[in-house]
Amino acid sequence: MNYDTIFPLTTIVLLLAGLVSLYRYSSSLQPLLNFLFLLLSTRLLQSGISPEESNAWMTGIIGLVAGLNLAVATLVKTKWIRWAAPVVSILILPFIGKNDLLFGDYALNLADAKVTGVIALGFLIGSIAYLLKLALKRFFPSDEQESIQLTAQIALSGLFIIPATFFASWYGLVFLTLGYFLYNAYSEKKNDLLLISLLTVAATSGITAKYGVEGIDLSVGKITAGLIVGAGAYMLAVLATKTTHKLMGYVFVLLSVVLLSLVTLLNNVHPAYGGTESLLAAFFGVAVINLFNGRHEAANILFPALVAIGLFLPSDPFSETAGETTSVATEQQTTSEEPVAEPKGMDASKLSGNYTIVSETAVISFQLGQKGGITKGAIKEFEGTVDFGTSVNSAKFNVKLPTKKLTTFNTMRDESIMGGAYLNAAKFPVMSFSSSGMEPKEDGYLLKGNFTLLGKTNPEDVFIKYLGEKDGKQQFIGKASIDRTKYGMPSSPQEGNVVDFTFTIELK
Repeated sequence: MNYDTIFPLTTIVLLLAGLVSLYRYSSSLQPLLNFLFLLLSTRLLQSGISPEESNAWMTGIIGLVAGLNLAVATLVKTKWIRWAAPVVSILILPFIGKNDLLFGDYALNLADAKVTGVIALGFLIGSIAYLLKLALKRFFPSDEQESIQLTAQIALSGLFIIPATFFASWYGLVFLTLGYFLYNAYSEKKNDLLLISLLTVAATSGITAKYGVEGIDLSVGKITAGLIVGAGAYMLAVLATKTTHKLMGYVFVLLSVVLLSLVTLLNNVHPAYGGTESLLAAFFGVAVINLFNGRHEAANILFPALVAIGLFLPSDPFSETAGETTSVATEQQTTSEEPVAEPKGMDASKLSGNYTIVSETAVISFQLGQKGGITKGAIKEFEGTVDFGTSVNSAKFNVKLPTKKLTTFNTMRDESIMGGAYLNAAKFPVMSFSSSGMEPKEDGYLLKGNFTLLGKTNPEDVFIKYLGEKDGKQQFIGKASIDRTKYGMPSSPQEGNVVDFTFTIELK
């Protein structure tokens, strides 16, 4: 049985399960959420899954597990069976995940503990929030106890998004939502609006990641996490004013401050966790809650409003500062597999003698990371010499790159990068590249040389193009890629290990 047969059958079974749920609980929002989740899941599978027989069977198995969970949640009343079903489902994922599900360029390996762990985190959101409500109920009047659970779910979802998207890019948000969906399906104390909002954010993240919709990029985990953490922090502060114990009120206020600070302070541990973008996003979350607080139950409108912000803001306030790199460098940012973009290269064989790089106009642009979480930066005002001698075939390039001249257009992140875990600028203030020959290639030249970073030297290739003379200066553009782990930096799938460079230099 092939993919074309299994996928329609799986989709039909899932949708029928949703319709049964809709019929049984016609007055509840839950079946509508079930139906929405099934549509989202099948749409993801339809648009991204690799049409191979092994993956087709995987699709069928996952659909069967989802259908069984939905049936148990809808029909079974015995509590221990209801709670055992999602737990067992999560635990068996590693055993059915021997073959990868391929979503575009992302391989979903269910046998990977990170994937299973993120799904389990989603399930724990509701469970931990319920335990917190039980632990804190004596500090609040009875009419505020449900608010504790609701607020805890929002704050926890914001915090858990950080590791979820760190380990699995924007797909981590989908996995986290899957886990929370399982909790919500079985729980008697449902948070339908939080679930439908997470579903919407997950879907929106996928759309923005795939089609590059402008606005706040909800596919970047630290942005979405900042929005939700900020909202959760403000709700904790509101709860602090309603506690019957003054000390607990102080604790809640302190916790609110800690949550708001966390999205920035985590940047010192790992740049992908937080920073200025997260803090600004958190303030957006606070503003949304403050806007509606008093007129409506804040949590009821939190996530739809946050999604609206992400979709309809006219520009992304968290993008790199415009004009930080020259237009030539920006236009030349391409992947290492592609030829350097236009303009077309010229013959440099007539160049001879010694030149120096014009420091004021020299710029290297770089980027690394996965789609939806790319970090961009630049190195400006570096120095170097080029000796063409009597032939370009023996040209010698010597370039010195001051480590402190590297920027990612984020002051806090730059401070972290300059530390010992990354560039260690205090100990290694200069990066360098030297080559001793230009090998003619189609539309350019290949420089074979050595790159030194963090005291380690490795052979690296650089492709350059000569653009001719302008205002008495020789114009060159080029590109290169390096694997930063070869120089002692820790591997990170989320940040990316391969750094792609493009550059423009003038020689005089």
